[in-house]
Amino acid sequence: MADVVSTQIYDGARNCQFKLTNVSDGTGEVLVPKVIVANLTPNPGAHLKLRRVRYNIQAMSVQLFWDATVDAPILILAPGSDLLDFHKEFAGGWPNNGGAGATGNVNLTTIGQVAGSSYTIDLEFIKGI
Repeated sequence: MADVVSTQIYDGARNCQFKLTNVSDGTGEVLVPKVIVANLTPNPGAHLKLRRVRYNIQAMSVQLFWDATVDAPILILAPGSDLLDFHKEFAGGWPNNGGAGATGNVNLTTIGQVAGSSYTIDLEFIKGI
C-alpha cells in the first residue's frame, strides 16, 4: 500500500494556489515535486514567491524545499494547524533562494510519519516576472 496523495491547483494570471493532501501508510514522501512551474500559465520559472501557507498536519512533520541543484529548505511544518503569511515580511512573498539550478518547483518530504498520519497544506504563490 502507498500513501494516498492528491493535489488541487488554481492557476491564475498573477497568483496560483496548491492544495496538497496525504494520508500516509507509514512510508511517506521524499523530495516529491508538488509545485511544478512548467504546468503553470504563464510559467514564472524560478520567480515564484511563497505568499501564504495554511496547514493541518497530524502525527508527522513536513519539510518544503525550493528545487535546485542542491534543494534549498523553505520550511518545516510541525504537527498542528497554522497560517503563515509572508506577504509583508518578504515584500510580496518568500522569494526562491534555491541558488544554482533553481527551477521554481517546490518539493516535499514527510518526517516521522506513521500509518494514519496526514496533512492538508494550502500553498499560495505570487508569480514573478
